Amino acid sequence: MTKSKSKPPRLPDLNPLDYFLWGQNLKSLVYTSIENDLRNRIVAACEAICRAVCEALFSRLRHDILALQVIAFETLNARIYRIQIKEKIFNYSLNGRAPIEEKSED
Repeated sequence: MTKSKSKPPRLPDLNPLDYFLWGQNLKSLVYTSIENDLRNRIVAACEAICRAVCEALFSRLRHDILALQVIAFETLNARIYRIQIKEKIFNYSLNGRAPIEEKSED
């Protein structure tokens, strides 16, 4: 005997974003009144939500990009410092003496 395949718990062509937008936001905007222009209300609600979601997304991306730039700058500075230390150690091993620090005239 073979077991019959059960139906999937949700439609395969819907993704979590569909459920998020419809369940959280669109449903309350679309069904505010009983009218025949359901399609127009769906389109208007999508445009309003898409605009708000995009603005929030772009704001978050700007914040993340700035944070990455700070991290990259700090990483670059740390690498430059390590290279300078390695050069001093290398020069010391070649010369057999500590590197001579240049005195600045103040």
